Amino acid sequence: MKKAPLVIFFFVFIIGFWVWFQRVIKTQREIPVKKEVICEIKRRIEEIDKIAKNSENPERAIKESKKAIFQLTFIGSPGASYLIKSSLDKKKHRFARVIYLQVLAAIESKEAISCFALILKNEPDYLLRMQSAISLSMIKDERVIQPLKEGLFDKEMVVKVASATGLIKMGKKNLIDDVIKNDKGLRIYLEKWQNGF
Repeated sequence: MKKAPLVIFFFVFIIGFWVWFQRVIKTQREIPVKKEVICEIKRRIEEIDKIAKNSENPERAIKESKKAIFQLTFIGSPGASYLIKSSLDKKKHRFARVIYLQVLAAIESKEAISCFALILKNEPDYLLRMQSAISLSMIKDERVIQPLKEGLFDKEMVVKVASATGLIKMGKKNLIDDVIKNDKGLRIYLEKWQNGF
């Protein structure tokens, strides 16, 4: 009989804790992003834009943008909508857009999946299509599988390879088996990749 009050107390405590925890989560969702954070996101995007315009290759743009990339990655999901908009903006320099896609992948932004898929499907610039395939493969979500499968039929080999390796890393090698039977070039690249070149 002495155990009954203890069990009841424990049960009430668990329910109370759960109710409190749900309120905390709801409050966290309702907290608006501070103006200072939005200003910082915009400032870092402008900084990357400027660096990209003056860089002769994406590696240099990335290297010179490390501080801005780190800050945007640290800010995380509050910056996702701004990064998505900038990634889709064709007026922005291609190297800057590559960086935005990388940051979105680094913060594992699931809201960016449709952005990655759209770029992979429609973007004329192969560099952006390749980065979109790489970014898709970094997001743990079943919705990335279909765009990556479509990427296997891209006209550029680097995009095909990025899509195929993404599917392999996700444990979906069976989805590329039929494609590599009919695409000798892709098969050779994948064999080199699996053997470490």
